[in-house]
This record gives sequence, C-alpha cells and structure tokens, in this order.
Amino acid sequence: MRRILAIAGLAVRAAIRSRLVVCLLVLLLAIVAGLPRVVQGDGTPDGYVRITIGYTMGLASLVLSLTALWAGALSISREVADKQIQTLCSKPVRRIEIWFGKWLGLTAVHVALLGLSALATYVTLYRAIHSDRFTDEQRHHLQTDVLTARRPLHPPPPDVERAARAELQQRMERGLLPEGMDPAATLQNLRQEMLMQALAIPPGGQLAWTFPLPPDLDPAAGLRLSFRFSTSRLGIQPARGTWLAGPPQGAPLFRITATNNPGSVHTLELPAASAAGGSALVVRYINDDPEPFTLLFAPRDGLVLHIPAGGFAANFSRAVALTAFRLALLVAIGLTAGTLFSTPVAAFMALAGMIVLQLGGYVGSLARQEQLTPWSLLGGAEPGPADAIMRMLFKLMDQLLAPLQTGRPLDDAALGILVDPAVVAQAGIVHLVIYGGLLAVLAGACFNRRELALPTS
Repeated sequence: MRRILAIAGLAVRAAIRSRLVVCLLVLLLAIVAGLPRVVQGDGTPDGYVRITIGYTMGLASLVLSLTALWAGALSISREVADKQIQTLCSKPVRRIEIWFGKWLGLTAVHVALLGLSALATYVTLYRAIHSDRFTDEQRHHLQTDVLTARRPLHPPPPDVERAARAELQQRMERGLLPEGMDPAATLQNLRQEMLMQALAIPPGGQLAWTFPLPPDLDPAAGLRLSFRFSTSRLGIQPARGTWLAGPPQGAPLFRITATNNPGSVHTLELPAASAAGGSALVVRYINDDPEPFTLLFAPRDGLVLHIPAGGFAANFSRAVALTAFRLALLVAIGLTAGTLFSTPVAAFMALAGMIVLQLGGYVGSLARQEQLTPWSLLGGAEPGPADAIMRMLFKLMDQLLAPLQTGRPLDDAALGILVDPAVVAQAGIVHLVIYGGLLAVLAGACFNRRELALPTS
C-alpha cells in the first residue's frame, strides 16, 4: 500500500506541474461564477436553481469527465512512449501497483476539483437566496419546495394482464393472428394498448389513482403532485380539468380546477391535510373541458406524487458523490486504454468508452426492440440472422451498461427529487469495486505482458 500511495503522490505532483490542476480550477470557477449570469432562465426562482445547479454542475462534470479520460489515457501511454516508465519499473514495484497508484492520484485530483466546484456552487446559491434577488415569499418557496429532497411515489399500474391474455387466447382460437407473428410480441402489444386505454379519460369522464403512503410520513409536510398528459386534439391547446385529492374514505380534502398545456410537466402543491394521516391518498382527475376530447396520461410519468424525504445539502452531496464515482470509473477506463494502446489510440478508445456510457439508455431501448433492421426495404418480411445477431449484441451491451446507469442526479437535486442513498451505495460498489476491479485485472494482465524497452529507429 505504501508503494501505491507513493505513486499516487507522484501522479498528483505531475498533474500540478503540468498545470492541469490550475487550468481546470480556473475554468471550473469561471463556470460556477459566470454561467448563472450568462444563461438566462425563465425568470422564476425554480429556474435560477436549475441553472445554478443543473447547468453549472453539469458543465463542470462534463469538463472533468473529458479531462479524466484524457489524463488517464496519457498517464501511462505517454510515459511508455517517452521511455520514462522504465525508471519506475526498475524499482521493486509491481506494474499493477503502478496502475492503482496512478488511478488513485488522478481520481483524487478530479474528485477534489469536483468537490471545490460543488462547494462554490452551493455558496453561490446560498448567497443569492439570502440577497435582494428574491422576495421573502420566493425565498420561503425555495427553502420549502425547491431546496429539499422529495421521494417520488408512483401509483400501482392498472392490472391488464388477465384481459390481455384472454384477448390473445381469443385471437389465437379464431385464427386472427397474422402468419409468423410471435404470440409473445402480440401479448406485449395488447398489454400496451389496454394500459393506454385504462389511462385515457373521455369527455366528461374521470380517472382515479391510489398512492400508498409510508407510515413515517410527516403529517405536517406538504405533498407535490407532478403530472403530464396528451390529448386527442391536434396542437397544444390547453385543457381544463378538476383535481381532487383525499383519503380513500370520505370527501376529498383538496379540490382545484386548472388549465394546463399538454406535453409539459406541471406541478400541484397539495396541503398536508389532503392526506389526513391515512395510509393512502386518492387523486382524481375530471375531464370537464367544454370541448370534447380525450386525455391520456403516460403510464410511467403521467402522475407522480413527491413526498418530503430530507434536506437539500445531504441530497446535493449524494448527487455529487454519484458524479465522483463516474469520474473514478472514467479515470480507470482511460488508464486501461493507456496500458493497451499507444497515446493517440488510447485517447480515442477512452473517448469511445465515454460515449458508449452516455448512450446506455439508448442502447437499452434498442435491446428491447423486436426488430432492428428495415427488412421491408430488403424484400423480406421476417427478421433474419443478422437481425438476431444485432439484438443479441445490444442485449449484451445493455446488460453491461445497465448497472452503470444512475440517471441525472444533479438535475434531480436541482428539482428537489431525492437521490436515494441506497442508489449511491450501490453505485459506489458497481463503479469502484466491480467495474473498476475488472478494468484493473484487464489492465494488469496486459501491462505485465507489454514490452516497455523495445528499440526504436
């Protein structure tokens, strides 16, 4: 361990001597101080918080991610090319210890810079809140509704499994399935169709959702309801409807008529009395718009209830921790590429690895597709072997990338959404122990077999 710490210290001093730390520190402080003044938001306190946290820390983390890859890829490959690594390898030190030492040093540099950026962002936000920029009412709104942590609760989805299977059985008995159609794919399509029908509200109709409430919910805490819907009308004409909320038994304790545009996310602040200390909250929407049209709420995020679950400082710290875990993994990717390839190839491969990580969600959507290639253009109606190979490839990539997907924690912190401590702990194990360990094993195996003193012309 002493040798690893010594190499880590050398890596930190090398980063300081190369002016990497100074340049990054100046750039990050310029981002933190200048971006909230340059980027104009929507003029609301919520918009200012999103710019100060989401945009500022998002840009800072992007800069640090690129430099983590670059510094990691060049740290070993450049020393091999310049024949500086021979001096270190002539010491009583293992090559895997060199990798771990450089990873520890570069990770410490980038995490420290990330922490300074987060501290500067927090101080900037704190000073802005307690300045003359906001009124007392806006300041109270920020401290109670925005700069907090709320846990999202989703209502149980409508149970359409039995109806979907019954419809599939009837179609199969009547011979209504197209030839070659997979019954499993048909069943999935029936589930989606029936789920959309269950969440549609015709003119004059209504729909109710039931949210189970945790037993430790503070009875004095307010609740926030976020919703998004679409309509059967063309365009984005606003829709009027009535919201009601209350316990499962008895009259609704909250009622409001609101007009909202489809496609956007809207929020409603529910008073603490709307739950009335019960174990569940029933939310009902009545489509009483004077024009006849149908409303449709999305199955996943059509309606979400946010309950208080902590303070802003701890939530923001957890978001920064998730970002730090990702930086540590990017340093490991860069170092592993540097042990396998020369400097330009290592930089290219490290950047490609970062792009693949960023596209993890898109890869997951492709892995769930039943068909990936436009076979109709090739004159065939059925997917062939190439399509099956592509689906297997995307499913394999999805299995590798899915554990690394942590969402957008900085954006969640800016919106007051809880960054789950369990997710942070799991991400630390996955990023540092599992994937970092696998990269270390790969890098160590290849580094031990790499010739470091080959003659050159």
